[in-house]
Amino acid sequence: MGTNRNFSRIGGATGQAGENLQHFISHSPWSVQVVCQQVRAEIRVTPTLQQGSVLILNESADARAGLHSAGSARQHNGRLGKENVRQVGVFLALANGHTWMWGDGALFSPEVWFTRKYAELSLAGSKCTRSDETA
Repeated sequence: MGTNRNFSRIGGATGQAGENLQHFISHSPWSVQVVCQQVRAEIRVTPTLQQGSVLILNESADARAGLHSAGSARQHNGRLGKENVRQVGVFLALANGHTWMWGDGALFSPEVWFTRKYAELSLAGSKCTRSDETA
């Protein structure tokens, strides 16, 4: 499937309409935190994952056209080797042979997002929340 993934391409690869996949992800009633907790619980009780597994901590940056997306700011993108307006996520995954799974992730909040200017943007409509509880 390559690295250029979107709902249309993933849908095509799985035999589903991209719009259906987008709707499922956007409107499903499940909580990301609950799903990640369940994945971590299953890892703990799966003997084949107890040996030879690797934890991967990764940051991933996506370009943004403006500063109004939550967490977007001028940030370094290691993959491209330059600084530009980006939104950065930090992810934890587990890999073992051909098995891999996402364990957790969060949007990185740059320091500038805690200034008065960005607080005013937040009051104007951004509803970004994050629980810092761990399993």
